[in-house]
Amino acid sequence: MILAHPAKYWAKFYITRRQHSYEQICNMLRLFGLSGYTADDLETLELSMEFPEDFRPKDLRHRDSVLFLRQEGVYEAWHRNAHMAQALQVLEHSRVRHTLEALILSPLTVAQVVRKVHQKTGFSLTHRACELFEHYFWNKRLLSGVEWGKFIRTRDDDSREWLSLAVNAKDAAGVQTLFWKMGLGSMHQLEAYKIFSDFRNMAYGCAKQIEMDTPGREHAAALLGYARVAKIGQEGVESTADAVHDVVESFNAFRLQQREINTPSVDQLTNGNFSEAETASDEGEDIGDY
Repeated sequence: MILAHPAKYWAKFYITRRQHSYEQICNMLRLFGLSGYTADDLETLELSMEFPEDFRPKDLRHRDSVLFLRQEGVYEAWHRNAHMAQALQVLEHSRVRHTLEALILSPLTVAQVVRKVHQKTGFSLTHRACELFEHYFWNKRLLSGVEWGKFIRTRDDDSREWLSLAVNAKDAAGVQTLFWKMGLGSMHQLEAYKIFSDFRNMAYGCAKQIEMDTPGREHAAALLGYARVAKIGQEGVESTADAVHDVVESFNAFRLQQREINTPSVDQLTNGNFSEAETASDEGEDIGDY
């Protein structure tokens, strides 16, 4: 069984180059925050690939090789256009990459993802580049929700909270919460009733969890704290928009701060020995807000 991994097709590309050992490929993936594969996993992955006898991946006139590259999902990695070049560029810019990865995992469409990436970072990503980045590096279709949860825990950077929220954003409210955490949306998009009823209900649930604990000073203090939160939540449900403003002010400090990480370029890792095809034009789709 091949390990579920979001960069499966990029790992396949490295394998088809036949220039690196499995351990070296694991290390290169790790440099991009795509750890998880072992040498045994990559060996199993290679055994699942049926290479043509005469393998000439750079030769576009060699039908068997071109067909193999397309069947294995690595054609664009070998024969790159401007969209693939842009997808690779994203890897080198942590702020753009972290934003894109979180939005891909959310229920947003490609058009909405592209719009939000530009809103957050100013980076103009083409629709095709977004699709290629997802296919090669962040393929959400290859992992289940549980598998994504495990993979996210392997990430050692500031994006983990965004990714966790994105995986669990199953509806509009979840997406709006993700937007707020990422600095992409304002709290006025969330209904006051929903906000404060959630606080009230969570406080009540926490109080119920400790109701059977041994009575004592700490027990009483915890119950008092939850009671206060529940009271504030109930008052908030019944109050005006001023209560929402208070929540915004109190919770703004929790917004995730992004730090830039110096990531080696793909050319540095691959020595840049690849041909590039002609530049394709970008789609001019008018994207509506989510």
